[in-house]
Amino acid sequence: MAVRSFASRSSVARGASVVLCAALMSACASSGKNLSVDGKRADYEKEIGVFTNPGAAGGDIDPVAAAAYWGTQYDRNPADVNAAIAYSAALRKIRSNDEAVKVMTRAANSNPEHAGANLEAGKTLVEAGRAFEAVRYFEKAVELSPQDWRAFSSFGVALDQIGEHDLARTKYDQALMFAPDSPMILNNKGLSFALDGDLDSAKQTLRRAASARGADARIRQNLALVLAIKG
Repeated sequence: MAVRSFASRSSVARGASVVLCAALMSACASSGKNLSVDGKRADYEKEIGVFTNPGAAGGDIDPVAAAAYWGTQYDRNPADVNAAIAYSAALRKIRSNDEAVKVMTRAANSNPEHAGANLEAGKTLVEAGRAFEAVRYFEKAVELSPQDWRAFSSFGVALDQIGEHDLARTKYDQALMFAPDSPMILNNKGLSFALDGDLDSAKQTLRRAASARGADARIRQNLALVLAIKG
């Protein structure tokens, strides 16, 4: 489903935006999926920088079991902000995004000076497709933790969702200051260029991401998508 050629940069912006908006926006929303490339579905969950393992329960634990465990801890003490963060992350793993939003917005509003609570609240809102609401939580998260690359990367994803691509890339650049050559952040930045219609910069950035240590097949699929659109 590649768009083979474009007459001008403006037409690139229109054509690329239609296809890549579908890819990135659906990835950031609750579905977590994007369009296919050569018949293979690509999963952007890690690349977009808003998915995390369920807290101290560990990344290898069954997601349903993690949600049950942290749900019990949270029910025992809803004021425990760390339990709320872990429970929310576990809920996101099983796609219970609406419940994660309820848990984390309550926790973040009760703990406005807690960087982790604001970051997790922003993530839940992005995954629920509510990026405009996520922005204020990310603003607080980067204010409270100005060296946390995760906060800047997640902030960039939210900004891309609402069409602020130039500003999103400044956040990715800030994230790269603290995590140089991170394939995840470079991937985010490459997709941002593509959404903005700049396929040459998207191709260059995604190639850098694909060659970085830790890059996986999903990033190469993103590069293939951009190359296919560029023709």
